[in-house]
Amino acid sequence: MATKNAVGRRPELPRRKTTAKITGTKHVARVKVDKLVLPVRAVEEQRRLELRLVEVRPLSIAMVKRRSRLLLLFSTLMVGMLVFMKLKQILQRRTGCPDNPRREDLTELLRAWTITSEQHNVSYTIAYGSLLGAMRNKDLIPWDTDIDIMIDMKYFPILKRWSEEQKFTKADGSIRLAIQEGSVLGIPEEKRTRHNCQGKVATHMEDQCSFLEPMARLIRGSSFLDFFHFYEKGYLVEEPGENKIKQYNKTDLYPFRSCSFMGLNTSCPNRPWEILRAYYKNDNFKPTKKCSNDTWAWVDN
Repeated sequence: MATKNAVGRRPELPRRKTTAKITGTKHVARVKVDKLVLPVRAVEEQRRLELRLVEVRPLSIAMVKRRSRLLLLFSTLMVGMLVFMKLKQILQRRTGCPDNPRREDLTELLRAWTITSEQHNVSYTIAYGSLLGAMRNKDLIPWDTDIDIMIDMKYFPILKRWSEEQKFTKADGSIRLAIQEGSVLGIPEEKRTRHNCQGKVATHMEDQCSFLEPMARLIRGSSFLDFFHFYEKGYLVEEPGENKIKQYNKTDLYPFRSCSFMGLNTSCPNRPWEILRAYYKNDNFKPTKKCSNDTWAWVDN
């Protein structure tokens, strides 16, 4: 029987060492643990933490792969959407309201004019319905029949010379420039002389060449570019017309700026909307027709 010490307490017994077996995912380790100092549960928690840290790297790689797949899927969807929109536009032209039947001829005429005018430094601007189409969607109005050009009357001698030299006439005669000199000289319409495309005097509108207004016309088949002349007068620009003189602020017209029309780089007024307001005398530039049952129908604005 053990005896108590001097203060009445039993003497301390020697601490017993035990072995705790901890099994992990890949390793089996034996750790000597003092039951009174480090419980087995603490060792298990430490081991779990070590295993969790080891598993972080594989998870990160998997996440990168997943994000790469998502990015590839997103890119594929975007490309598919663009292709779908393009096909939709093509189908709308084929199955919806018809495209402008004069588009090909008018494009060739405008291309011929832009190239020649740039080569010879002849300034101009698109105008009226053509300018309106350019401002709306940079394209020809589907039901428009021509392209309108405004040009300073000082260039008339150049146009006249080009007409005489058949500057625009191709080998097949598909493009030609016709002049109405009476328009520039201020001769009343009823006293002007018509000339047909063969250069002979005409008594009526026999073809696209026998016009009385405007100053000049670039022609291909039944399609044409009309050239309307203007002149500067103080701070204004005046354009003589059939009924009355139209006036524009010079700063609204000049300087001309580059713009896109029918896929071509062309020229527009400095402030196109101001020019359109001055010409149409209102601010309503909504389309006058809409597509209804595969035809262009007039609408009330």
